Amino acid sequence: MTTESYRLIPEGSPAFSFKQVEAVLARAFGIADGKRKTFVARLQQLQKLGLPAGTNTGRGSRAAYSTWQICEFQLYLDMLNAGIPPALIAARFATAPLYASDGTGRFSEKMAIEGRAFYMHLRINALDHLSSDSDTTPSADSPTHTAYSCGADLAQVLSSAQGCPGLLIDSAARIRSLREALAIEVPGTTDIPLFQHYADE
Repeated sequence: MTTESYRLIPEGSPAFSFKQVEAVLARAFGIADGKRKTFVARLQQLQKLGLPAGTNTGRGSRAAYSTWQICEFQLYLDMLNAGIPPALIAARFATAPLYASDGTGRFSEKMAIEGRAFYMHLRINALDHLSSDSDTTPSADSPTHTAYSCGADLAQVLSSAQGCPGLLIDSAARIRSLREALAIEVPGTTDIPLFQHYADE
Protein backbone atom coordinates (compact mmCIF):
# COMPACT_ATOMS: atom_id res chain seq x y z
CA MET A 1 0.00 0.00 0.00
CA THR A 2 1.44 3.37 -0.98
CA THR A 3 1.46 6.53 1.08
CA GLU A 4 -0.72 8.14 -1.60
CA SER A 5 -3.47 5.62 -0.90
CA TYR A 6 -3.39 6.71 2.73
CA ARG A 7 -4.10 10.32 1.61
CA LEU A 8 -1.29 11.43 3.89
CA ILE A 9 0.85 13.74 1.80
CA PRO A 10 -0.52 17.29 1.41
CA GLU A 11 -0.31 18.75 -2.09
CA GLY A 12 2.85 20.80 -2.47
CA SER A 13 4.25 19.56 0.83
CA PRO A 14 8.04 19.98 1.06
CA ALA A 15 10.40 17.08 1.67
CA PHE A 16 12.74 17.22 4.65
CA SER A 17 16.24 15.87 5.10
CA PHE A 18 17.19 13.63 8.00
CA LYS A 19 19.16 16.54 9.48
CA GLN A 20 16.08 18.76 9.42
CA VAL A 21 13.91 16.02 10.92
CA GLU A 22 16.45 15.46 13.68
CA ALA A 23 16.55 19.19 14.46
CA VAL A 24 12.75 19.47 14.58
CA LEU A 25 12.33 16.43 16.82
CA ALA A 26 15.22 17.42 19.08
CA ARG A 27 13.53 20.77 19.69
CA ALA A 28 10.12 19.16 20.19
CA PHE A 29 11.56 16.78 22.79
CA GLY A 30 13.87 19.35 24.42
CA ILE A 31 17.03 17.36 23.73
CA ALA A 32 20.18 18.92 25.21
CA ASP A 33 22.92 19.85 22.74
CA GLY A 34 25.37 17.48 24.41
CA LYS A 35 22.98 14.55 23.93
CA ARG A 36 22.18 15.07 20.27
CA LYS A 37 24.45 12.22 19.07
CA THR A 38 22.63 9.77 21.32
CA PHE A 39 19.31 11.13 20.08
CA VAL A 40 20.39 10.71 16.45
CA ALA A 41 21.33 7.10 17.23
CA ARG A 42 17.78 6.49 18.47
CA LEU A 43 16.35 7.91 15.26
CA GLN A 44 18.70 5.84 13.13
CA GLN A 45 17.75 2.71 15.06
CA LEU A 46 14.10 3.30 14.19
CA GLN A 47 15.01 4.02 10.59
CA LYS A 48 16.90 0.73 10.29
CA LEU A 49 13.77 -1.05 11.49
CA GLY A 50 11.82 0.47 8.60
CA LEU A 51 10.28 3.35 10.54
CA PRO A 52 8.60 5.52 9.55
CA ALA A 53 7.12 3.60 6.61
CA GLY A 54 8.72 4.46 3.28
CA THR A 55 11.97 5.95 4.58
CA ASN A 56 14.29 2.92 4.80
CA THR A 57 15.71 3.52 1.34
CA GLY A 58 18.79 1.30 1.59
CA ARG A 59 22.41 2.02 0.79
CA GLY A 60 23.26 4.91 -1.49
CA SER A 61 19.91 6.65 -1.12
CA ARG A 62 19.12 9.51 1.21
CA ALA A 63 15.71 9.36 2.84
CA ALA A 64 13.42 12.31 2.20
CA TYR A 65 10.71 12.76 4.80
CA SER A 66 7.18 14.09 4.39
CA THR A 67 5.38 15.94 7.16
CA TRP A 68 3.28 12.92 8.19
CA GLN A 69 6.45 10.84 8.59
CA ILE A 70 7.83 13.38 11.05
CA CYS A 71 4.60 12.98 13.04
CA GLU A 72 5.04 9.20 13.01
CA PHE A 73 8.65 9.62 14.18
CA GLN A 74 7.41 11.72 17.10
CA LEU A 75 4.90 9.02 18.02
CA TYR A 76 7.54 6.29 17.98
CA LEU A 77 9.83 8.38 20.16
CA ASP A 78 6.96 8.85 22.62
CA MET A 79 6.60 5.07 22.70
CA LEU A 80 10.35 4.61 23.23
CA ASN A 81 10.17 7.20 26.00
CA ALA A 82 7.50 5.07 27.68
CA GLY A 83 9.75 2.00 27.55
CA ILE A 84 8.17 0.18 24.59
CA PRO A 85 10.87 -1.83 22.75
CA PRO A 86 11.83 -0.66 19.23
CA ALA A 87 11.16 -4.13 17.78
CA LEU A 88 7.60 -4.07 19.10
CA ILE A 89 7.03 -0.62 17.63
CA ALA A 90 8.34 -1.78 14.26
CA ALA A 91 6.27 -4.96 14.36
CA ARG A 92 3.07 -2.94 14.54
CA PHE A 93 3.81 0.20 12.54
CA ALA A 94 6.46 -0.53 9.89
CA THR A 95 3.79 -1.45 7.34
CA ALA A 96 0.76 0.29 8.86
CA PRO A 97 1.43 3.86 10.07
CA LEU A 98 -0.84 4.78 12.96
CA TYR A 99 -1.67 8.23 11.63
CA ALA A 100 -2.89 6.62 8.40
CA SER A 101 -5.55 4.60 10.20
CA ASP A 102 -9.11 5.89 9.82
CA GLY A 103 -7.98 9.47 9.26
CA THR A 104 -6.26 9.61 12.66
CA GLY A 105 -3.66 12.08 11.41
CA ARG A 106 -6.21 14.39 9.82
CA PHE A 107 -8.41 14.42 12.92
CA SER A 108 -5.43 14.94 15.24
CA GLU A 109 -4.23 17.94 13.23
CA LYS A 110 -7.74 19.40 12.97
CA MET A 111 -8.14 19.22 16.74
CA ALA A 112 -4.65 20.63 17.23
CA ILE A 113 -5.49 23.68 15.12
CA GLU A 114 -8.74 24.16 17.05
CA GLY A 115 -6.88 23.97 20.36
CA ARG A 116 -8.75 20.84 21.41
CA ALA A 117 -7.61 17.42 22.59
CA PHE A 118 -7.60 14.17 20.61
CA TYR A 119 -6.67 11.16 22.71
CA MET A 120 -5.06 7.91 21.62
CA HIS A 121 -4.72 4.91 23.90
CA LEU A 122 -2.15 2.46 22.52
CA ARG A 123 -2.66 -0.93 24.11
CA ILE A 124 0.46 -3.04 24.48
CA ASN A 125 -0.57 -6.66 23.98
CA ALA A 126 2.78 -8.42 24.18
CA LEU A 127 1.42 -11.06 26.59
CA ASP A 128 -1.82 -11.81 24.75
CA HIS A 129 -0.53 -15.19 23.59
CA LEU A 130 -0.36 -16.33 27.23
CA SER A 131 -4.16 -16.17 27.49
CA SER A 132 -4.46 -19.06 25.04
CA ASP A 133 -3.72 -22.76 25.55
CA SER A 134 -2.03 -22.82 22.16
CA ASP A 135 1.67 -23.68 22.17
CA THR A 136 2.21 -21.22 19.34
CA THR A 137 4.01 -18.04 20.33
CA PRO A 138 3.42 -15.09 18.00
CA SER A 139 6.48 -14.06 16.05
CA ALA A 140 8.29 -10.82 16.84
CA ASP A 141 6.82 -9.22 13.73
CA SER A 142 3.22 -10.10 14.56
CA PRO A 143 1.00 -7.04 13.95
CA THR A 144 -1.38 -8.14 16.70
CA HIS A 145 0.85 -7.04 19.56
CA THR A 146 -0.58 -3.52 19.63
CA ALA A 147 -4.11 -2.16 19.23
CA TYR A 148 -5.44 1.34 19.81
CA SER A 149 -8.52 3.46 20.41
CA CYS A 150 -8.87 7.18 19.82
CA GLY A 151 -11.26 10.11 20.06
CA ALA A 152 -11.94 13.51 21.61
CA ASP A 153 -13.85 12.04 24.57
CA LEU A 154 -11.28 10.77 27.07
CA ALA A 155 -13.80 8.72 29.05
CA GLN A 156 -14.95 6.95 25.90
CA VAL A 157 -11.37 6.24 24.79
CA LEU A 158 -10.53 4.72 28.17
CA SER A 159 -13.76 2.74 28.15
CA SER A 160 -12.81 1.29 24.77
CA ALA A 161 -9.45 0.30 26.23
CA GLN A 162 -11.33 -2.02 28.62
CA GLY A 163 -8.80 -1.57 31.39
CA CYS A 164 -5.90 -2.83 29.29
CA PRO A 165 -2.47 -1.32 30.04
CA GLY A 166 -1.11 1.02 27.45
CA LEU A 167 0.16 4.45 26.52
CA LEU A 168 -2.22 7.43 26.59
CA ILE A 169 -1.32 10.33 24.30
CA ASP A 170 -3.06 13.59 23.43
CA SER A 171 -2.06 13.46 19.77
CA ALA A 172 -3.43 16.95 19.12
CA ALA A 173 -1.15 18.41 21.80
CA ARG A 174 1.79 16.44 20.42
CA ILE A 175 1.13 17.73 16.91
CA ARG A 176 0.89 21.30 18.21
CA SER A 177 4.34 20.96 19.77
CA LEU A 178 5.68 19.51 16.55
CA ARG A 179 4.24 22.33 14.45
CA GLU A 180 5.88 24.86 16.77
CA ALA A 181 9.26 23.12 16.49
CA LEU A 182 8.92 22.82 12.72
CA ALA A 183 8.18 26.53 12.35
CA ILE A 184 11.34 27.39 14.31
CA GLU A 185 13.73 24.89 12.74
CA VAL A 186 12.46 25.16 9.15
CA PRO A 187 11.36 28.75 8.49
CA GLY A 188 8.50 29.15 6.06
CA THR A 189 6.64 26.05 7.20
CA THR A 190 4.32 27.70 9.72
CA ASP A 191 1.15 27.32 7.67
CA ILE A 192 1.77 24.05 5.85
CA PRO A 193 -0.60 21.19 6.72
CA LEU A 194 1.00 18.05 8.11
CA PHE A 195 -1.64 15.76 6.59
CA GLN A 196 -3.81 15.72 3.49
CA HIS A 197 -7.28 17.06 4.31
CA TYR A 198 -10.55 16.80 2.44
CA ALA A 199 -11.99 19.93 0.85
CA ASP A 200 -14.79 20.28 3.40
CA GLU A 201 -12.52 20.07 6.45
